[in-house]
Amino acid sequence: MKYSKYYIFALIIIWSVTLINPEGFLYEDDEGAYLYISAAASQGSRIYSDVLAAKPPMIFLLGSAIYKIAGNNIVAFRYTASVLGLLTALLVFFITRKICDSFGAFICSLLFLLDPIVFTQARLFRTDIFMLFLITASMYFLSDTSRTKNIIYGSVFSALAVLSRDNAVLYVIFIMVFYLLKNREKRIIFGIILSVCVFAISLLSRGENQVIGSFSQQVNISDINILQKTGPFIDFLVYMTKKYPVWLLFPALIIPAIRIKSENHSIFTISMILLTLIMIFVSDSHYIRYALILIITRILITADLLRILQGRYRNIIASVILITQLILNPPPVSELTFRDDTVKQIAAYIRSNATHGDILLADYGYFNFHSQMKGTSISGYISGGNVKTGEINADKVIEVIQNENVKFLLIHTNGRLYYPYGSELYYYEPHHLKGMKDYPKLQEYLNKHFTVKNTFADEKGPVFVLYERSN
Repeated sequence: MKYSKYYIFALIIIWSVTLINPEGFLYEDDEGAYLYISAAASQGSRIYSDVLAAKPPMIFLLGSAIYKIAGNNIVAFRYTASVLGLLTALLVFFITRKICDSFGAFICSLLFLLDPIVFTQARLFRTDIFMLFLITASMYFLSDTSRTKNIIYGSVFSALAVLSRDNAVLYVIFIMVFYLLKNREKRIIFGIILSVCVFAISLLSRGENQVIGSFSQQVNISDINILQKTGPFIDFLVYMTKKYPVWLLFPALIIPAIRIKSENHSIFTISMILLTLIMIFVSDSHYIRYALILIITRILITADLLRILQGRYRNIIASVILITQLILNPPPVSELTFRDDTVKQIAAYIRSNATHGDILLADYGYFNFHSQMKGTSISGYISGGNVKTGEINADKVIEVIQNENVKFLLIHTNGRLYYPYGSELYYYEPHHLKGMKDYPKLQEYLNKHFTVKNTFADEKGPVFVLYERSN
């Protein structure tokens, strides 16, 4: 442990790379929604009533506090996420140091920090990094239940994790049951009860429609057809294994080496993989970032492997594991140089052509956030998921336009924007308002009551059309 402070210092230096070019990419639709809702909440709008939201309240409450201090400075929001990424890496270091030595813990922390999913999520103001930090903090305390305060802290962090993402409740319950059985500590049951109660309160606070909307984005409960889901699920597993092979390769190699034993994390890892795969299977949307929690389990079994190795081979194997991950799934460092200022330019144009009190309804919340223009009740609720389920449709949008006196409407109509996102080359295409099945009905309404104010396009990027009310 005598070198721990040097390893921690090295982690901070390496982490600082994630602070480079924080404003390079501004099309992450979920983040845009969170930023808009945070800004609206800081100005007095009530979440879930004045502005609809599909996520638990934690990210909006924190975002509201940031907005009151820093305004619409997106760097402040993204650096908050980056700090959470660093804190999670430090927690990983302290957790794994209990399992192996300080060098092994340092390698495990680098495995986390340089994972492509973590690298990207720690650069965006999204719920994923919040959930991962809170769950990891819970695990840090629950791994040692010899002191009552650790059980209390672990339970509190578990309950807070539930307020970050709805699916966190399943992970939290699973993790606490694991430590309950591993440490034979019945007092953890109170933590489970606390988390379930907080989850229930979180749901009740949102109202029926938004709870249904939250889950319908992921799972259409009325139409779960196993046969229909099997094909897309298998295709996704093949895709994820190609793009992000470490999720499967490391457990497949390490678990046979450490063997399935109750004293290590082999059973925990296998169970967590199965739980995550089941959640992905029933989901209507499949993204590699849904495997985020498996990064922690992969690191724990790596620490188990390093614990049983002897002498100099331990450090050699640890280094080989890190190098292997960097070769197979390097962090997307091209994020550090990517730059697209289209959103800011369009937002500035809209702002310069608007008067105080004008309402803007845009495909992405970024435009409201950067232009500092008031949005609508659905400005932070428009998403590919809600469009796909039909909750956001032409009738709903027209109703909002009429009832909330929308002056400007901005729609992403054509074109894609490619971006290095985690282990993928991601792209954004028109999948919000333009993606509605009854979009022609909205277009007909706009032709009657709005005029095209401007069209924003370039040769390689997306096309946005700005409409202004004419009558």
